[in-house]
Amino acid sequence: MRFAAIDFETATEKRSSACAVGAVLFEVDDTTGVWQFSPEGVFYELVRPPNNSFWHLTIDIHGITPDMTADADPFDRVWSRLEERLDGHTLIAHNAAFDISVLRNAADLCDFAPKPFEFLCTYRLAKSTFPTMFSYRLDVLAEHFEIELPAHHHAAWDAAAAAQLASRICEGNGVQDPVSASLAQGFRLGYFRDGEYGPFSNAAASAPHGRGEHIRFRDLVPTGDVDESHPVYGLSFAFTGTLTSMSRKEAAQLVIDCGGEAHAGPTRTTNFLVVGITDFSKVRDGMSGKMKKARDLADSGTGIEIIDEAEFLRLFSAGSGSQESG
Repeated sequence: MRFAAIDFETATEKRSSACAVGAVLFEVDDTTGVWQFSPEGVFYELVRPPNNSFWHLTIDIHGITPDMTADADPFDRVWSRLEERLDGHTLIAHNAAFDISVLRNAADLCDFAPKPFEFLCTYRLAKSTFPTMFSYRLDVLAEHFEIELPAHHHAAWDAAAAAQLASRICEGNGVQDPVSASLAQGFRLGYFRDGEYGPFSNAAASAPHGRGEHIRFRDLVPTGDVDESHPVYGLSFAFTGTLTSMSRKEAAQLVIDCGGEAHAGPTRTTNFLVVGITDFSKVRDGMSGKMKKARDLADSGTGIEIIDEAEFLRLFSAGSGSQESG
């Protein structure tokens, strides 16, 4: 069974701006369970992002500058070289939602079609396997499990750390390989083939049923690095009504990406109830059940605030920044 742990760094907040890619290839003997790494299986290259444009905040994160990538190849050429080694390998990434998104968006911008692949996420597997950890950032997990990580946000080192983390996850599940660990935790492998994408997920495969959008809030995880200085960091949100600028799931993901929490309904720890357009044919007195509960919580002194969609969006426009860097 062949695997490749990968990691991308981005030049700007755009997912299409890959500026470095690292990969560590290894095999797991399906008879003995022995993991085999080879120096020849390590790949690292800088990538010239579109217009060789960088954002100062991402430079602060990974240290890659426009001078370093000025003579580098664009994404399609770099990925083509790596792809030659990846035939039959299942990809591994720590926060695969981010890295696979970078791969797809960078490829789309180049009008380049990657070969089909399957992938899994060590962030989600670690969170499911080791539920008592206080943080699931790669550097925190590396320190906890004594995994070598000399330079966080260096694509090759991050990929190597993700590979070693996959090994610890396998040990935690009593299995030999990362695919078996995924199955043990109830996850389906993500995939990309013929332009179609499926996420690495343990959500029900059947279509949502019933009225409204069915969201498993607890399954939402950050799609990039969380900016702990963002105004929303650590705050809790619930939603009611129909939002006009985005779906409720997209709004919840926006909160999660900034280090906040999103829940199906207000509780005593909720900071904001975001109110969208209400269908008055389905509520009495012009107020949904969630609004009534939020009002009761506010009256009891919990500090919950009821805000509209515009106020919700202003919270993010005031603190938009670096959470999408690799």
